Amino acid sequence: MFSDDYRQKLAAGKYTKWAVHLNEDTLQALFWAVGEYGGRATTIAKVLKEHEQTMPAPGVVFLRAKVGLEMTARLVQGERLSVDDVTQAIRDTTGHLRWQIKPTDLS
Repeated sequence: MFSDDYRQKLAAGKYTKWAVHLNEDTLQALFWAVGEYGGRATTIAKVLKEHEQTMPAPGVVFLRAKVGLEMTARLVQGERLSVDDVTQAIRDTTGHLRWQIKPTDLS
């Protein structure tokens, strides 16, 4: 389904290596799941916000989850984002926490 070059690119990515062996059926299921999840983004974002302070490392974990959720919702709503758009949104949102992150926050 994907070219060998594209599979190598996926394999090299920290957040994309899981997708190397996707087939058409699995990709369709992924699209369906993203549509299902992204279409309910507002409700999920409210729940995340309500529980922000109870999460481990609320600054890092909450902000990254929030950005991921927002990017998913934007894609489902028809916005065409690039990898650069998504990574920049994460940097913009969490950059001020960069020096506050402890290794235990990321596990």
